[in-house]
Amino acid sequence: MDESGLPSGWEVRHSNSKNLPYYFNAAEKISRWEPPAGTDTEKLKRYMALHHSTSASQPGAQKPADKIRAAHLLVKHRDSRRPASWRESEITRTKDEARSIIQGHEARIKRGEISSANWP
Repeated sequence: MDESGLPSGWEVRHSNSKNLPYYFNAAEKISRWEPPAGTDTEKLKRYMALHHSTSASQPGAQKPADKIRAAHLLVKHRDSRRPASWRESEITRTKDEARSIIQGHEARIKRGEISSANWP
């Protein structure tokens, strides 16, 4: 058992999608939200307070202005693997038209007209 209080092979990682810590065992390729069996909870509390409780990891913390985070921006076209969506039953735009739409969104983002907070 190390300073984290976790059993051998386990480590604390941080989920970017949920902004929460989780526990990972690399040897067994297991991840979980709850501490594994055999954890010294008092040691873990101290470890988490020192290493995982900074204001940057708190929900609602401000990110640097020059950083954005996006999973992806998808504009389907008629040659897409599945040229349909919940919005359009048949997509007829060309790949170049789809690319143009994406470039238009990119320009609006760079000008500060839109952000992920007010994405259409």
